[in-house]
Amino acid sequence: MRYSFMKEAMHSYGIIRLLTTIGIVFYIGIGYTLKGQNDPITGNWLETKSLYNSATIGDTNAINITALYRQQWIGVEGAPKNILLVAHSPFSFAELNHGIGVTLIGQQKGLFTNVEALAQYAFKYNLLGGTISAGIELGFINSSFDGSKAFIPDDEGLTPNDPAIPNTTVSGRGFDMGAGLYYTHSKFFMGMAVKHLFTPKVQYDTNHFLLFDRTYNAMAVYNFGRTESLLSWHPSVIAVTDLKAWRIDLGITMGIASKYFARIMYRPNSAAGFGVKAIWGKVSLCYAFEMPISVLVRGNYGTHELTVSYALPKTKKKDKGLIKKSIRLL
Repeated sequence: MRYSFMKEAMHSYGIIRLLTTIGIVFYIGIGYTLKGQNDPITGNWLETKSLYNSATIGDTNAINITALYRQQWIGVEGAPKNILLVAHSPFSFAELNHGIGVTLIGQQKGLFTNVEALAQYAFKYNLLGGTISAGIELGFINSSFDGSKAFIPDDEGLTPNDPAIPNTTVSGRGFDMGAGLYYTHSKFFMGMAVKHLFTPKVQYDTNHFLLFDRTYNAMAVYNFGRTESLLSWHPSVIAVTDLKAWRIDLGITMGIASKYFARIMYRPNSAAGFGVKAIWGKVSLCYAFEMPISVLVRGNYGTHELTVSYALPKTKKKDKGLIKKSIRLL
């Protein structure tokens, strides 16, 4: 038993070392210039992994459709609101495995409204007892700014008609692209990705534009407990950065009979919260709550997030060339 454990540990170490090497090459190859973050935050990121990494699509043998709504800092005027719709599916072609999907993102933050549509593809290859995936996403961002609601007081050297701020509603559109790597195993999964690969620039008008800066993220989950066990434990982490600002979500999920789940999370210097999830057949429902642990704790009622998912298992095609006869006709 001890030899088996050591063998498994060395096997996992070899996989992690390989992925780390791939990640360093991937990281160096995509560059360093960054300025800020515009991507939406989700607490139920395990339910919407393709929002962060296109290589995660088609990671189950089912057609998956997920909808998410997040209301951040209830009670604070202009607080962010996010709506997500994710759909993806695995498929086989030329004796190789692939994934295809689409992610739709709607975000309202202050006077900004951003809508993004992404088409995603992933190529999958069996490696070291698991599956490694390389993904790419292509799409468009539409952004608007309602300058008619901007208020600038006329005192302390401020100018109400500041030319740096539009006084009407302006909008624009830009092309977007991202890429990612993802490795999944029966014991764990891990991935890394880059979003807004070419830092798309949305031009509102001649004098105003919004830059979507390149961001990087990494995620990992480890599974303790067998599938047939009553209880299972799943520690998780996701990190997002633009090399100036950063966000890390630490969490642990307890599973009961692979049907009910409870999760606690902690985001250093930002928020703490919990989540619950239940699966009924092909449908799963997940709720998450977060509360700021900074000065933002005053004047709001926390962040609420609801996720609904539907998974339709894919069935194998029947052999059309096989001729069958009933024994009753013999």
